[in-house]
This record gives sequence, structure tokens and C-alpha cells, in this order.
Amino acid sequence: DRVLVGLVRPSSRKDYYRNFENSEAKLYYTGANFPTTISLDGLHYFIPYFKEQGIKDVYKITRIRTITSKEAKQDEGTEATDDLRLAFELEFSHRLSEEFLPIDTKKLINYTFLDTTFDNLLTTCWGNEIIEYKLRNILNNK
Repeated sequence: DRVLVGLVRPSSRKDYYRNFENSEAKLYYTGANFPTTISLDGLHYFIPYFKEQGIKDVYKITRIRTITSKEAKQDEGTEATDDLRLAFELEFSHRLSEEFLPIDTKKLINYTFLDTTFDNLLTTCWGNEIIEYKLRNILNNK
């Protein structure tokens, strides 16, 4: 299964960032630009990346749809726009670590997204045996 690692930023949407910090997120939305090199077909998991901190949770993607910027940010101000974003509806799946795990941000497209697999995460991101065990568990229990 393919995994999208995506940068999570603070938003005007109520509790958006905090929900990711607390492993309670139900929605991830992209910015105005999403790389055309990432196919949405077969994308089953999402891992939020916190800038300069790393990753710690895995979410299952339950639905992918388009959403306006105004809807995503829940912003009704005069500067709110109707440009389209991708919205990933999420369900918490696994905690990889209580602490943030650093990743190689040079692999992120525009320092925002990484399209990968759990196998590639195993071989390229960590040498941590506990994380490897948890990732293998995810792979075996799909």
C-alpha cells in the first residue's frame, strides 16, 4: 500500500493542527498546489509530518475528495477563496512512536509531500527496531 507523508501546518480551521498533535485528526487538506506526480489511486495511508519535528502517527485514508479553500479553512472572511484543494478524510490507525521521528526532508516534494510505501519507509527512513516492528505489523494486518 502506498503512503502519503504530508506537512501539517497551523490553520484557521478550528483545532486542525491540535487534532494532529493529539492523534485525533479526521481531515487533512492540501494547499493550493498538489504535485501531479502523485497518483491518488492506491493511496491508502497518510502520515502527518510536523516541520522540524518529524512523524509519529499513521492514519488510514477513508476518502479523498475536492474541497474549496473556504471550506477547508472554515474561513468566511473577505479574503477567503474558492480555489480547490484535495481533502483526505482520515481514521487513526497506528502510533509509530511517542516521540517524533525525524525523516529526510530532502525526499519531500517541495518540502511538503512524500509518496512512498511502508517497505520504502522501512529501508530508507529508520534503523529503529521498534519502528520497524510497528511498520511490519501495519503491513501484515492490512
